[in-house]
Amino acid sequence: MFGLLSLGSLNTVCGKAKCSSFFKRRWRQAAKDMEQGLTNATTGQKNRYAIFCLCWQALAIRMKMKPNYHVHEEMYVEARQVGWEGWGGNERMSKATLVERFLDLYDGSKQVKLLELGCGEGHHCRAFNKLGFDVTGIDISPTAIAWAKEKAKATGLKGEYFTADLTLKSLKLSERYDVAIDGNCLHCIIGEDRTTFLDHVYSSLSDNGIFFVSSLCSKDESSYETHKNNAPYRHIASQNSLIRELEKAGLQALNVKVYERENSNHITVFAIKA
Repeated sequence: MFGLLSLGSLNTVCGKAKCSSFFKRRWRQAAKDMEQGLTNATTGQKNRYAIFCLCWQALAIRMKMKPNYHVHEEMYVEARQVGWEGWGGNERMSKATLVERFLDLYDGSKQVKLLELGCGEGHHCRAFNKLGFDVTGIDISPTAIAWAKEKAKATGLKGEYFTADLTLKSLKLSERYDVAIDGNCLHCIIGEDRTTFLDHVYSSLSDNGIFFVSSLCSKDESSYETHKNNAPYRHIASQNSLIRELEKAGLQALNVKVYERENSNHITVFAIKA
């Protein structure tokens, strides 16, 4: 396989995968060595070839393992089929912990426009609407959005709900909101898509708008991903890396709280548009 790889195709692959300059140099030199033939190769050439083989295998895995965000649609369909009230089962739907944690930090008294990112079937949106917030919910799952609209109608609570993919750079959010809520959505966003997601958050907020993050968090300084069906499923950020991501997106963290859990922790961040 490696002998058929040309320098041109190697450059193309490296560009698409956004490889580091170090590995690009090593791979290109290895490709040149292969073109010259390894029969009389020096030890250095053979070592570069070995490095190339290992890195090419790792790159192939990296390029294949793209996040499948539509797995959330499948899971909402399954939740409805088994008769749950929403994502995660009926016990989870019996309370609105995220709303309570936000209200502990929010001192606003007026009715404001609130956007929930990853609203699911509207559990948190309905709770906020009961408190007087003018709510809008976004989710990538059409089933979740249809469910949210059904529940809003059944309960007589107001709210706008629509389907959107927050990892698309072309997405345009025409409204501006005083508060944006991460409905346990950010940890579902993988890799460079997180930058796009946070750019949408920033552009959707009014001046001094609030972004409230509710996310999984690692127990140490390492960040990592979990996988489902051979695809990246959750990004478990460390506390510091998450704060850096927010700052890079123009969002200043005012309050951070970590909740200890068995496997991974949970974190809330109360931030404002800087």
